[in-house]
Amino acid sequence: MNTLSSRNLFLPFSNVAISRETSSLGLKGRLAVVPKDGEALHGLALAALVSGDFDLGIAYVDAALRHEPENATLLRDKAMVLSALGRNAEAISVLTQAVRCAPDDISVALRLVELSRSAKDDEATGLAAETATSILTKQALRLERHDRFPEARRTLLIALSLLPSSPLYNILGLLERNHDLVAEAIAHFHQALVLEPADCAAMLNLGTMLRDIGRLADAETIFERILAIDPGRIDATYMIGLLRRYRPGDRREPRLEVLQRTTDALSPGTSALSPIARTVAHHALGKWHEDLGRPNLAFDHYAAANSARRQTLPYRSADTAKTFEAIANFFPTSFEPLPAANPTDRPIFIVGMPRSGTTLAEQILSSHPAVHGAGELTKLASLLEEGTLRRVAADGQPATDFPALAERYLEELRRRAPDAPHVVDKAPHNFMFLGFIHLMLPNARIIHCMRDPRDVCWSCFKTLFVDGHAWSCDLEDLGRYYLAYQRLMAHWHRVLPGRIFDLRYEDLVGDFEPTARRLVAHCGLDWTDACLQFHKTERSVRTASAAQVRQPIYGHAIGQWQIYAEQLRPLITMLEREGCLSAAGLSGQPLPH
Repeated sequence: MNTLSSRNLFLPFSNVAISRETSSLGLKGRLAVVPKDGEALHGLALAALVSGDFDLGIAYVDAALRHEPENATLLRDKAMVLSALGRNAEAISVLTQAVRCAPDDISVALRLVELSRSAKDDEATGLAAETATSILTKQALRLERHDRFPEARRTLLIALSLLPSSPLYNILGLLERNHDLVAEAIAHFHQALVLEPADCAAMLNLGTMLRDIGRLADAETIFERILAIDPGRIDATYMIGLLRRYRPGDRREPRLEVLQRTTDALSPGTSALSPIARTVAHHALGKWHEDLGRPNLAFDHYAAANSARRQTLPYRSADTAKTFEAIANFFPTSFEPLPAANPTDRPIFIVGMPRSGTTLAEQILSSHPAVHGAGELTKLASLLEEGTLRRVAADGQPATDFPALAERYLEELRRRAPDAPHVVDKAPHNFMFLGFIHLMLPNARIIHCMRDPRDVCWSCFKTLFVDGHAWSCDLEDLGRYYLAYQRLMAHWHRVLPGRIFDLRYEDLVGDFEPTARRLVAHCGLDWTDACLQFHKTERSVRTASAAQVRQPIYGHAIGQWQIYAEQLRPLITMLEREGCLSAAGLSGQPLPH
């Protein structure tokens, strides 16, 4: 019997029961009992190993492996014993086989990294580190999808400690950007570029991050750097267009002309560009032609972009109408908050149609020292969509613990801004959930941003949203979505009288200070002149309005729909017919003939 003590071993043994009788078998010498069952053999191996007979334990493991040659647990146990016996080369070989058999088992991969490093086997260490980081990255992304960002971030940091790489720093930076860790995200994008200076993906993310925080000139420099490396990067061309207005003779026109010729040469069924690439290309060209006063060309490109994007986004307007109707039916009349509702007034919800001025309203409020702007949080939607909304749509009776949901939502606010007295959540589509907000958080402030429906719909149609918003890809769907939104908001005003503050974009632009004062007062805040200097407030803005809110208040976005009135005629006719303009307090300018 080998005299090496079992106490020196690190053995992640599986949970196989070993009886007193079984543990005595074969311990006097060799294989006194040889079952034909792999699990039984594994049990005998564990008994031998625990007793300190490592040679016998390995013999039983080998016998078990003849039954199950790809059993990663058996291979791992054998490798650990070989390592403890100083047979590291054999242990590394066996663990490498275990990793191949169980590519998603992080414990095996991490053990191989440890063993390879101690044996100074660089090749094995590299392969093991690649496997481990791949597993850890998948785990981190799963954790992020399940709203467990702190754990996801720790998992990625472990992966980076094993094998630093530009793609991994990139992923970590993106997660941090989504959770308002601005300095950390920028640092990790920079670190990605230290490892791979020509990594265009990392540069694009860094440039986007710099745009978010208002460093527009620095962002443009980064995007130009991408195009110097790869002139065909459509995404960088598109991002530059978001930062500036094109002028006649712009030095970037040759690049846009090449892109124009490329898209013109594409036949309708071509696969030369993916739907996403075509979407981005046409948006970039639409912005160029719009800035230069070519409305027909601009509209054609925006329409082509939406047509390409629609290929990737299935959508039925009837489903949206049904969901909104089911939500309204769940709150048919005025109602009181739940007795256990949380009394905090910390959350401020800014809701409305996208492109209705929600980012501007948030930027004004975030300029107040008592307010943190958290951007478009997905937390409330994810909590309610875990089952509540599906049950509402199915039978109207969700058995939901709303106070518990409120606490989970508030925990997200505490994580993002632990010291801020108030936190703004400006996810526009939270307009769907105002009844649930009143049930859970009756003292939360609700601001409803409104804008001329024609300007809102046109702005949605020409905006490249980063996710969802499939309804914006088609003018008829867009009109139907606006109708469903307006009906639901009218319902909330009926059943929640006095709870919703309507903020008109046109009032902000035309009568800024008095309107801003009313906005601040609605939130229960004392006035500060810092709110008038909202464009100087340093914070991250991750929406399509990121560049616009760095400018003082301006009015040139009002009435832009008129330039495209002919192309928008079917949409505007629908809005007029359904009374949307009068409901929005607009007389409705006649369409040109």
